[in-house]
Amino acid sequence: MLYIPKKTIQTIIECNQHYVAQVKANQPTLHQNIQAHVETQPLDSFLEEDSTHGRRVTRITQTFTVTNETIKQNWSNIQTYIIVHRTRLEKGKTSYEKAFFISDLSLNAQAFHQIIRQHWRIENKLHWVKDVIHKEDKNRIRTGTGPVSASVFSSIAINIHRKINGSSITNSQILFRANVKELFNIIRT
Repeated sequence: MLYIPKKTIQTIIECNQHYVAQVKANQPTLHQNIQAHVETQPLDSFLEEDSTHGRRVTRITQTFTVTNETIKQNWSNIQTYIIVHRTRLEKGKTSYEKAFFISDLSLNAQAFHQIIRQHWRIENKLHWVKDVIHKEDKNRIRTGTGPVSASVFSSIAINIHRKINGSSITNSQILFRANVKELFNIIRT
């Protein structure tokens, strides 16, 4: 989840929708206020452990009620702070990180955990591929409908790769570079 400005949150609320937004250090007052809750008793906690791809990951999602009146006045409808602690053990090395979120919802920790994990799945399965494999961030198309068109074509290519070759976008690119006729046959169907 990218940093979401106050104006964006206000627009979300004006559209009668809800938000769960990540808070980073570029919002220092809010960030520090959430950090102050790390050592306090959470309203609710949820623990998830999984072992995949040779790594063991433990995630603890905690929720806290927002009580700071200044924060409440500055952030529309804010109700909940969410802190996700992630510990990762891979190849004998342990890493730890915390991620901070805010929301206008009052849900339990498991519900927030699922919302955040779903977003991370989108980030990992789509945006990472667009950024790293398709180098979308280096694209210099800046005018008219060019940026949107490039993004749509990138999404179409990702869908074709996944349909044909499962999860390996790189292997699909190698296959289609070597056999352009097969790519055209797939597009025609």
